[in-house]
Order: sequence, then structure tokens, then C-alpha cells
Amino acid sequence: MRRRRFPTSGGLISIVNPDLVERLRRGSALNALDTEHLFGGAAAGFTDYPLLEPTRHRGLGFAASRRGWRAQRRRFLARREEAWASMQQSIAIAAVAVGGALGSILRYLVSSWFITRVGAGFPWGTFVINVSGSLAIGIVLQLALSRAGFNPYLRLFFATGILGGYTTFSTYAFEIYNLSASAPPVQSVGYALGSVVAGVAAAYAGTLLARAVTG
Repeated sequence: MRRRRFPTSGGLISIVNPDLVERLRRGSALNALDTEHLFGGAAAGFTDYPLLEPTRHRGLGFAASRRGWRAQRRRFLARREEAWASMQQSIAIAAVAVGGALGSILRYLVSSWFITRVGAGFPWGTFVINVSGSLAIGIVLQLALSRAGFNPYLRLFFATGILGGYTTFSTYAFEIYNLSASAPPVQSVGYALGSVVAGVAAAYAGTLLARAVTG
């Protein structure tokens, strides 16, 4: 007896073949996994696999059987949509959490490097972090806007996660206050205005760079 080979393993079999039991009972072919669209942020590749047509059963009218099959299919599709929405939320949270952790570690390393090299008199570390983060987010968001196939989870991972953890407005605000109390006013004002102007300019430069790369 030839062994049936499944296209994938684990829970993906039931996703690709929502009527798996009926397919095995009839000996019907299994749906192939849509690897191109799976987890792409939309229903394609997750909730759009076809179901088998109902068969005529002895003792039951075909119309009644078909109505029952349609009701069962609607219930199944509703449950599958709920599962997909929950999975999307879980993937999004994981992308932001992992990205945020990496961004925070990177901010700590960059800030520590500047303190070690130039001292803590002027917050060069935070200035460079916020300006470079503005440049990077300009690139990422421009790519996400200009490319229709840009994965939404990658956008969350880079923009909300990594760059959200990397840049810091709260530290910037405290350092303005700290400079105003311990340094000449020109330093605190220059830091406050310079960070905003340089950050906006860097974000704009990032969008121009992304446009030049993508054409």
C-alpha cells in the first residue's frame, strides 16, 4: 500500500485542507500550500483554500445536503477568519517586541560609545541616535509606501520595533532640561532646535534616498 505524502506537516495541513477528514475519506487530492502568500498580511494563502463539493447521500435529498454543507462551510469560514485575525495580532506583537528589544540594545551601545569617547558634557549620543533613526525611518517608510508587496510585519519590525526602541524623545527632553540648568543657554537651545531640524532633514533625506534606489 503506497504511503500518502503530505505537502507539509503539523497544523498547516488543516489550514491548507480545512476539509481534511472528508478528503481522506474520499481519497481526494490535497490542496497545495501557497508559500508565496502565506503570512503575507492578508487572507491569501491562509483562508482562501477551496473546499470539496458535497456529495449525494443515501436517504437524504441533495438540496438538503447542499444546504447543510453551505451552513457548515459558513461556520467554518467564520471560525477561520477569527483565527487569522488572532494570528495576525500575535505576529504583529512578536515583530514589535523583537524589533524593540534590538533597537533598545543598539541605542544603549551607541550612547555608551559616545559617552566613552567624548564624555557626558553634551548629549552627542542622543543627538546622533535621533538623527540617524530619522534617516532610517524615512528610508523604511518610503519603501513601504512605494512597494505594494512590502510585508507589513517587516514594517512593524523595523519602523515601530527597531527604530521605536532605538530613538528616544524622553531622553532628548530630559537632556534639554539638564542642559538648561547646567550649561549656557545657547547649548540647550542649540541642542533642542538642532535635533529637530537635523531630524526632519534626515527623514527627508531618507525618503529621497529610498526613491533613488527604487527608481
